[in-house]
Amino acid sequence: MPVAANIVVADHVPTNHTFNPLDITTGNALFAERAIAATSAGFELLRLLFSKSTTRRPTDKTTIRLDMPLEQVVDGVTVVYATARFDGNFTLPDVMTSTQKLKFGALVRNVFAHATVRGVYETGETVWG
Repeated sequence: MPVAANIVVADHVPTNHTFNPLDITTGNALFAERAIAATSAGFELLRLLFSKSTTRRPTDKTTIRLDMPLEQVVDGVTVVYATARFDGNFTLPDVMTSTQKLKFGALVRNVFAHATVRGVYETGETVWG
């Protein structure tokens, strides 16, 4: 289990976003990018949630959530007017090997890198046929 440390992720510019550990408990980690926002309501948040398999549910569940508040200045006050959110869930059989998890993770990353998939979430370009 890794120790809670900063998570640095580049965007498309590339500008690094440094997410600092904010609240860490077993299976639940919250990180905040504080440098970009004018107010605490505008902090970008990264959540990493993990739930181990049980006898009733033979799958591990992992959720990765990223919130990016959008700020604007209204009458001299910075406010959040909307929030972009990614909420992705992995449901992995507890019998899955490390190699299978590695393969699946690469597949998920590469799906998001594909032009057709990117078109859906970047421009709202729908798939038709």
